[in-house]
Amino acid sequence: MALRFARFALLALPALVAACGTPQERCIRRGTEDLRTLNSLIAESEATLSRGYALVDVETTRMSWEQCGWYRPRKEGAAPEPRMCWRAVPDTVTRPLSVNLDAERAKLQSMKVKQRQLQAAASPVIAACRAQFPE
Repeated sequence: MALRFARFALLALPALVAACGTPQERCIRRGTEDLRTLNSLIAESEATLSRGYALVDVETTRMSWEQCGWYRPRKEGAAPEPRMCWRAVPDTVTRPLSVNLDAERAKLQSMKVKQRQLQAAASPVIAACRAQFPE
């Protein structure tokens, strides 16, 4: 149940963040979404080249010793005792991953070319948002 809520909260978070800000900021955010995504990917690629390897998140399961109920008291008036069980708990682990550094450099170069194109396309969008929603 808690895991479902956590996943829902993570999915709803971008919508809540997008609702924040002035109308001008929301307009600019909508118009530059691809550029911001690409900037994030460029930063990740540069970090991979700097380290010499990539980092990937791997979903695993670990066992946790948790209370799963109560033992009925054997004596009249005695307090119930907790019953413990092993439960599988989902977990995410970050692990290193070898990458072809030459291919990563080529990918980074390609992304930087696309970044320049998106920056040029974003300038008029930003100007239009500032004209439409002056602060």
